[in-house]
Amino acid sequence: MGLAGSGGFIRESAVREGSEKMNGYDTTKYSVDTTRLDASQTSIMLGAGSFIKGTAWVTSDGCPVKMTLDEELHQSDGSVAKVHYQEDIVKK
Repeated sequence: MGLAGSGGFIRESAVREGSEKMNGYDTTKYSVDTTRLDASQTSIMLGAGSFIKGTAWVTSDGCPVKMTLDEELHQSDGSVAKVHYQEDIVKK
């Protein structure tokens, strides 16, 4: 599925870690770990054994200014696909 269809799922697994200045913005730092969620829900959304983990820094109006996520998808043929996502928005 990839991250494109996983936005709500990622939000459900996010835990607030505190406030932090990031890339010139006042943000809230969140840790993301889909393994915190119910295993059956994770299996439906990503596949058995799959997960998304990382960190996101988000402004008070919901704009992510930095995000680092690692996705590991266990395929039905036994292969594992790993993808690293990183986004940075810098204030000028």
